Amino acid sequence: MQGNSRIDFANTLRGFAALAVVISHHYGVFWSSRAAVAYITNSPALPLETHAIPGYISWLHIFPIFNWGAYGVALFFIISGFVIPFSLQKMSCVGFLINRILRIMPTYFVGFSVTLLALLISSQYFSREYPFSIREVLIHYIPGIRDIMWSRGIDGIVWTLEIEMKFYLVCALLIVLFRKQSLKVFFAPVALFLLALYVRSRTIALIRDVVHYS
Repeated sequence: MQGNSRIDFANTLRGFAALAVVISHHYGVFWSSRAAVAYITNSPALPLETHAIPGYISWLHIFPIFNWGAYGVALFFIISGFVIPFSLQKMSCVGFLINRILRIMPTYFVGFSVTLLALLISSQYFSREYPFSIREVLIHYIPGIRDIMWSRGIDGIVWTLEIEMKFYLVCALLIVLFRKQSLKVFFAPVALFLLALYVRSRTIALIRDVVHYS
């Protein structure tokens, strides 16, 4: 283990995960989901002719059952679940959350600002109205609250960070169990899953009632 408490092979796996996500987005989504690309960039959908697709694209997706994006994202989540308990051993609940915020938020602010600028340039170039309100933009500057605020996604990728932020919060709340290496910590995901099922069922029932009486 290095001085910064990171494990070498975990960092190596991060590289593979990042590469898988790049393959998924650039060599998958760009060619197969032109409508999604047009929505994210606020631009007209590019026409796609079969013969124009590079041959190596089919080789990268020779196994339809394998999804590069899902693999990369899942690998990132697994790495977080493996590494975070080491950080919890050295920090308090508040210290852990502050550390996560300071490590993530500055980079995220810059990256998301670049995304907004690119979207503005694209909108101006194609003479289109900017598709998002100030409220939606401000909500996105705080990753983790977009779904709670019922806001649309802007960049199509922040959802992974939103899950990470919630994961960090859950870990911070369970810091005592992590430090005791208690097996009770494994009940937390089960409890959250059951809670999510209950909320989902109640939400569906509420929507049905509203539709029925409207």
